[in-house]
Amino acid sequence: MTPRLRRTLPEAELELLALLEHLGECDVAALREALAPVRPLARASVITLLRRLEHRGLVRRREAPSGRSHLYSARGASGLAQHLRSLASRLFGHDRIRLVATLFEGEPPTAEELEELSRWVTRMRRPKGKGGEP
Repeated sequence: MTPRLRRTLPEAELELLALLEHLGECDVAALREALAPVRPLARASVITLLRRLEHRGLVRRREAPSGRSHLYSARGASGLAQHLRSLASRLFGHDRIRLVATLFEGEPPTAEELEELSRWVTRMRRPKGKGGEP
């Protein structure tokens, strides 16, 4: 865990980080539009959240090719993954299998989810350096 990463991200920051992980690189306007149905925020509020995430090393910012705006993206080693690992460690004592099992307790996985999990397990079994890194 980096020194700048707190044990828990505030909900709004976590939602924004998850959105960046999903959308990839985008500007503030695109983030506001995607957030609007669940968390309508002013432009200044989104920028504040992005700056906090950037300060924690979870988001990177670069100048857009045109205009005065910036483009934002989740940083290299997934900040969302870091956060989830920390949460799983506290809730499940590093037992990742129990974490996954808990996700499916109330509602069993669909056939499509089982197929995707199977593909993921196959990738994890490949030796490193032979195209098997996830």
